[in-house]
Amino acid sequence: AVHRNIRPSSIVVQPDGTVKILGFGLTRLMKHSKAAWAGTAGYRAPEQFGDGAGCSADLWGLAVTFFESLTGVLPFAAPDEEALKHRILYDLPNLAPLATGAFDARLPRVIAKALEKDPEQRYRSAAEFVADLRTVARHAAMANHVEGRIEVHLRAHFPLLYLQTHEEERALASLLRVREAMSAKKDINLYVWSATLGLRDREGKEVAPLTVGDPVQALEHVFQGPAEAIYVFLDMHRHFTPVIVRLIRDAIWTVKHTRKSLVFVGASSSIPEDLSADATLFYYPSPDMAEMEHLVDEIAVAEGQPSPDGKIRDTLARALLGLTRREAERVLCRGIAKRGTLDAGCAAGVLDEKEQAVRKDGILEF
Repeated sequence: AVHRNIRPSSIVVQPDGTVKILGFGLTRLMKHSKAAWAGTAGYRAPEQFGDGAGCSADLWGLAVTFFESLTGVLPFAAPDEEALKHRILYDLPNLAPLATGAFDARLPRVIAKALEKDPEQRYRSAAEFVADLRTVARHAAMANHVEGRIEVHLRAHFPLLYLQTHEEERALASLLRVREAMSAKKDINLYVWSATLGLRDREGKEVAPLTVGDPVQALEHVFQGPAEAIYVFLDMHRHFTPVIVRLIRDAIWTVKHTRKSLVFVGASSSIPEDLSADATLFYYPSPDMAEMEHLVDEIAVAEGQPSPDGKIRDTLARALLGLTRREAERVLCRGIAKRGTLDAGCAAGVLDEKEQAVRKDGILEF
């Protein structure tokens, strides 16, 4: 049977967690399906403005309902029903509310697929839709696990966090999200120091010109800077002289009595013995299946390739597991350059990249 009117008011969660769908008044058996304009306006699928709406129309309504439950708005909105009909039939859904940083970056792709104009291009079943949502949720849980632990330690005023990773950009993106979460009530500054760029704020603006190449001057800013701030130092393991270690210990003493935090990010987990008692080590994980799937889509767009179907995306993503994001990008771009297209054959270059990783590090992440 086809419901034809899936919307928030037709879904009820009972006290025991059981979900019930109400309002089967518009239901038609599929063999008798010919109910144009059935359903509540904002939740209708394009085919419901014509003939032959089937089960895929219910998946559309479910996707709209899910989107609304997350964002509080509909993906298609208009001042009147005729304008709404036009937008549903011809316009792309407005998924901008999912791009606020509050949701996983993979979620818009899932919603967009569920809201394809052509029913044949949507998910073939609710099970497929739910499977992709669960994949997104697993990735979000993983990210939230790492970022959540970092946030807890920063809120608890742990004086020094050390993030070991070869993927500096991903780690910095996580720290920016943590800062945003911690700034819900009061803004917290975030500064990043590197030997080549010196100390800069989260927007990339230089805040202390004398800090280029000199971590001493950057550490001095920890003493003198804003009362609430996160100071991120890149590759500090290359600068652990006795004087700098002593200065870091002094800075740790300072941040213990303020709302400041020190975070070191680098590929090495080598921590001087004098700092080990105050340092908390985090190992930043390599991209998981969901992140690799998202990367495959990103590379396809960047290289002007059509988005791969689910099977090819799955094959490539599984092959890439264990690589860093940058290594995976190289594999995909090299595959496109050799083959002229992004297909399952691009996975052939993964073995070479993994051999390179083992030669360089002696280990491969899984």
